[in-house]
Amino acid sequence: MTDTARLHKVTLQNGDIQQFVYKWDEVLSLMRKRPEDDDLMNLFVLQFDVHLPKNHEFYVEYLFWYNLPVDDPNRCYDRIWKLVHDWIRRKNESKNRTAALKDHLPSVNAYIRTNQDKGKGTGKDKNGEQQICFSWRNNGSCSRKEAGTCIYAHPMNQKGTGKPSGDKGGSKGGKRSASTQSRGGKGCKTHGKSTGTPRGGKAVTDTKLLCQNYLKGKCTKGKDCKYHHNGPCSFHKKGNCTKGADCVFSHHDSPSQSALVAKPEAKSAAQSNANAQTGDQR
Repeated sequence: MTDTARLHKVTLQNGDIQQFVYKWDEVLSLMRKRPEDDDLMNLFVLQFDVHLPKNHEFYVEYLFWYNLPVDDPNRCYDRIWKLVHDWIRRKNESKNRTAALKDHLPSVNAYIRTNQDKGKGTGKDKNGEQQICFSWRNNGSCSRKEAGTCIYAHPMNQKGTGKPSGDKGGSKGGKRSASTQSRGGKGCKTHGKSTGTPRGGKAVTDTKLLCQNYLKGKCTKGKDCKYHHNGPCSFHKKGNCTKGADCVFSHHDSPSQSALVAKPEAKSAAQSNANAQTGDQR
């Protein structure tokens, strides 16, 4: 009686068939005397009749089994038990197969992300017109656009026109923000061996915050410049930068760097003149 009471307490909750079946098998294996198959079938099927939602993936298969004739040999406890376990096995295999292919096939990965995004937005407004991508408008770039999975529009006239991510609003009068994070403030290395990116290794993509003279190789203010210097473009040095004029890194040598290169030459010329004067005096 105690064993049977424990079996009665095993219920199907929230449509979680796997948890229900595993708990059912566990309690059944610990029973001293196994109940009759008819009793097991009635108790087992009762959980699906009462607690299985009609929109559940397994509901159609269960309905086919339930509508079998009473004298059909497949309408028994062993058959419904195997049917449920086979559905759980196929469900887990499909989940594992998708996870294994996720990192190897970009199309599958894009399909998974697209389905995960369902319900979060259709990419269109109430009038049916396509909406502009926030990342494209605020940061001037969109990783999903490059992968071909973004459902929003990316017009060139809207590129980078919004607030950069992390900006909580500009200062009064529409002036540029003076945050040290966006301009590489105190402690941010913009010259030397550093790549010139802000703290955290993130470059500024908002053209309003960048020093246009530095991009042209004409800025002479160095660390005193109130606009941001992203640093030299490493791809341009290798000859494979595809951004061209839209690149947020400099394709030119800054005047300070040119001066450093010219200083040794000037010093050697001055030394030669000094040696020549010394020789004339002798």
